[in-house]
Amino acid sequence: MNITDTLRHRTARRTDGHLWQQARTLADLGKLTALWLEGAIAYQPGYFGGPSPETLPLINHLAAYNRAGVFTTCSQPATESPIGAQRAWVSAFCDEAAIDAIAVRAARAGLVVLCAAPGQDGAAELEVTHHHGLFTTFAVPMSAEYIDGYYAADCPAAIDAIRAAWRIDIIDLTWGRNSVLWDCLAAVLNATVRDRP
Repeated sequence: MNITDTLRHRTARRTDGHLWQQARTLADLGKLTALWLEGAIAYQPGYFGGPSPETLPLINHLAAYNRAGVFTTCSQPATESPIGAQRAWVSAFCDEAAIDAIAVRAARAGLVVLCAAPGQDGAAELEVTHHHGLFTTFAVPMSAEYIDGYYAADCPAAIDAIRAAWRIDIIDLTWGRNSVLWDCLAAVLNATVRDRP
């Protein structure tokens, strides 16, 4: 990261950091994440700048999930080229009811669903990218120490809600395929909205 990026990050934190300090629930964090994805606020804990260019086609999907109370933390579209590929993937914190709704539909769609209960340690690794023969993996769940290190300073009023949340990762194992994961999550969201009283 260069000096310009560092200065932008500090300015964004001064301007919008108080919003994260005031957040108390996963729903609050989800709403702020949606605003960050859409460019309405400039700061997101753990990120320098706005969403990466590859995230731009996913912003409407991700913002909708975040506004529905699922706090997404990482995602990527599927890509494929002669030098590498990515699997469609999204990672989030959510409550147990959301885990049930998402996991059932995702499993029916043939997607891999990895869930971790609050406070659960350990890791399940899965490759989500490969480039020139090198693989990138992610591991769930996050330890309490990792959660605190990542969020406690920026989201002190919401840290208990994050610690008490379930973690879910959904992956399409087919390299380069984008449609199934995002369509599945859109269907979950539509069903959730439809079933609300």
